[in-house]
Amino acid sequence: MNEKINWLEQNRENPNLQNAVLRAIERIECEGYCLGKGKTATICALEDYPDICVKIINKETPVNNGEEEMDFLRELSEKKFPVPAPVCFAQTDKAEYVFMEIIDGLSIEDLVKGVDDKESEILKNINFNDFFRELRELVEKMHREGIHHRDLHEGNVMIDKKGKPVIIDFGTAKKIRLLEENPYIDKGIRDSVYFPSDENKIIELKKILGSYLKNKGFFNKQ
Repeated sequence: MNEKINWLEQNRENPNLQNAVLRAIERIECEGYCLGKGKTATICALEDYPDICVKIINKETPVNNGEEEMDFLRELSEKKFPVPAPVCFAQTDKAEYVFMEIIDGLSIEDLVKGVDDKESEILKNINFNDFFRELRELVEKMHREGIHHRDLHEGNVMIDKKGKPVIIDFGTAKKIRLLEENPYIDKGIRDSVYFPSDENKIIELKKILGSYLKNKGFFNKQ
């Protein structure tokens, strides 16, 4: 296994963490283990570090490679955005890996599906209107930094245990440099790829979460 690892500076001198990262890569490539799979990646827990996970990137489909995704996480976490804090990027001859913080909460998708016992704590703390106000403010602030997520589906917006929004998965994010540039179009030589706007995805999320909470009788209690 020939690996290239790009560490965040604060993790560079932690031999225990470095060994855990190498063991995780070896186990993934030799045996395979995971927390879940998405359209473009697989997420695995990191042994010995319960607050860290690794995203294994399927090279055939993502817009951004793993190093670019880690750069988004680094920039946003340094500016105190609620995103997973990155640990390192690793690349072998088989795959790319982004190691990052595990968010203590649930995605909107997992909350609606009822797949975890964190549901009761989240429902106790979330305020529906405040959550979407904060999510919009967060996305607008991100836009002012020139960053557009472009994939704000229900699996990529999490609710932490305090009921606050956290955005994950920057595999299709784009940073624009020119004001006139359309962030939701990637122009190719032959074809252009179009992405739904972050604003429209937030509207969809509000409908999904609102319908779920209504069925739970959540609004009757407020």
